[in-house]
Amino acid sequence: MNLQNIALFVGTGKCNANCAHCAGSIHRENMPKEDKVVDENLFYRTLKYAYENGARSLSLTSGGEPTIAPNSVTRTLEIAQNFDFRKIKLYTNAIRIGKSLKFSKNYLPLWQSKGLTDIYWTVYSISPEKNAQIFRIKSYPSLELIINRIHEADLKVRANIVLSKNNICNLEKFKEIVTWLKNYGVDNIAA
Repeated sequence: MNLQNIALFVGTGKCNANCAHCAGSIHRENMPKEDKVVDENLFYRTLKYAYENGARSLSLTSGGEPTIAPNSVTRTLEIAQNFDFRKIKLYTNAIRIGKSLKFSKNYLPLWQSKGLTDIYWTVYSISPEKNAQIFRIKSYPSLELIINRIHEADLKVRANIVLSKNNICNLEKFKEIVTWLKNYGVDNIAA
């Protein structure tokens, strides 16, 4: 067997958004209630097995929002330091990164020092108002602010553009968001 990537669910099932289409909600009842790694030995053995079978990339995701469980993310990164993963990615809605300077200054550099290389960020629109509407929250931070905070921690940003009839629904809108994201320094774009 030759693996390329391993993904771990980290954190709790809590989320700071309330998306109608949430893919993680089905996992929430099985997620930990506390901000910690549930079974450190299991995470270690899983990472060891994946690494020994070729995985050199690690994805950290959640049934909720991983930035709400920073202790779990931190401890998972510490466990992963036992291996030589070339790329470690954190999937996020980036709401906390944009809304909390204290969080961004405390955790993003810490996580980068423990091996995190990339933030994979879900983007629906260049409009904070449209993002707030889709995430079903009161307000969404500016995309430029989020990009800057991630880059200040010496991390790369990949924007995962969600295409749907409610936001990016034609080629012109797709070109517009790609151009905007590139102009503001996003390192990679996926859709």
